[in-house]
Amino acid sequence: MTADGNAIAGKVSSIAPWKTGKGAFVKFEGDENDYFYFGPQKCGAGEQCTFEIAPGKGNFEDKIELKKKLSGPDEGSEAAPRQQTKNELFESAAQDGLTVYMDKQNLIVAQTCLKAAAELVGELAVQGDGKSWKEIGTIVCDLQDQFFTHIIQSQNGAKTNSKGK
Repeated sequence: MTADGNAIAGKVSSIAPWKTGKGAFVKFEGDENDYFYFGPQKCGAGEQCTFEIAPGKGNFEDKIELKKKLSGPDEGSEAAPRQQTKNELFESAAQDGLTVYMDKQNLIVAQTCLKAAAELVGELAVQGDGKSWKEIGTIVCDLQDQFFTHIIQSQNGAKTNSKGK
């Protein structure tokens, strides 16, 4: 397995598709990093593939995104380059649209979590437990992060405890 700042090449050891069918988590042999991609399956387990990579964003900031398949079992031939078909162009545009859609959905979930956290902490503040506004703001942000993490992990099939961890 080889990796540089922009690409990774190696043998895929496992693929864990998401329940939603919108992507998967990927592991490479000899690499402890966690990788993921959005969209249809890009490479099969046991296949030698090369991907363009980028740091994950949002809930995936601790993982590495496989952006574009650069080579794999199908691409190894010396065939002449061909023009993209209308279907390939459509699929590429659809993938870009899916990424934008997922970013918007994560933003909506984050805003909903913030609202729920603020309402819950607001009820506690009304009861007058003597906390300052700065402390209340910190509690709201911490609670929002826990709500958001729990929701995203639940969508990805990960199990969480009652504290959202």
